[in-house]
Amino acid sequence: MKDMISPMENTVYFLPNSDARQSQIYFYIPMGDYNREENVRREAFNQYISGGFSGLIMNEIREKNSMAYIGTQNDKAVDAIDLYMKLLTDMPERPGRIDNIKSYLRQSALTDHPDSRNLSLRIAEWKRRGYTDDPAKEELPLIDSLTFPDIVDYYQKNIKGKPIII
Repeated sequence: MKDMISPMENTVYFLPNSDARQSQIYFYIPMGDYNREENVRREAFNQYISGGFSGLIMNEIREKNSMAYIGTQNDKAVDAIDLYMKLLTDMPERPGRIDNIKSYLRQSALTDHPDSRNLSLRIAEWKRRGYTDDPAKEELPLIDSLTFPDIVDYYQKNIKGKPIII
């Protein structure tokens, strides 16, 4: 297996399909190896930026600009990319959302348990990531102490200024 080569600058790949009625747009930022200690802050950032109907992406792209959630009409694809890139390069800060984010993360941690068919796979995944017990036990106190500046700090260190693959 070859190592993934991280881009040195923003890179766009096109996969043309002349029959497509919509453009499907994906953004990828290489993040390096999984860091268990950053898991709560990473999940909080993900919830803040793209958390369903309350995420920045949905609010800014769909609600304020009448575009779909990053699958959009072909003639609006470039506009959608521009808006998304603005969110990733200069993330708006809305600290009032922290309580909802913490509530979501807490509920997810408490209710995200595999059924009996998938339990062994989930335990193997936890072990691969360095956990020796249910990650919720370790993460709940981190969720409770999470602040909006933690999300901003995660963004500053891991997202802002990094090359993006589109």
